[in-house]
Amino acid sequence: MWALLCYSAVRSHISCVFPAGQQSSPMKRFDEMRGLSALRVKMKTTAYFRTSVIVRRPYLKMEWIEHVLKNPIRTEVQPNGRIRYWGYVAEVDKYLRVVTEPDGETVHNAFFDRRFRP
Repeated sequence: MWALLCYSAVRSHISCVFPAGQQSSPMKRFDEMRGLSALRVKMKTTAYFRTSVIVRRPYLKMEWIEHVLKNPIRTEVQPNGRIRYWGYVAEVDKYLRVVTEPDGETVHNAFFDRRFRP
């Protein structure tokens, strides 16, 4: 039970109490391995991105998302104002689509776009 509580606390940046002798939460270490600790420092994200996208797509690396935002091959504004960015990720030989809020910096969604053609 405490792991689930600590998991949600780590996700929402609230401290939690661990059992005696435990230094840090298992989910915090998991987040650090996946690059999510950098996410909290460098990149603004929506709650949907933090609670749904990253959970469903653990293979995504934050450096790929940053790369696409800084060096997009194509950009497009959606009717709702969100902005789509596409970029090539050579490491996996695929095109990554990153969707941001209208401010252009808050990440809302990210996924490999199989239908994208440069």
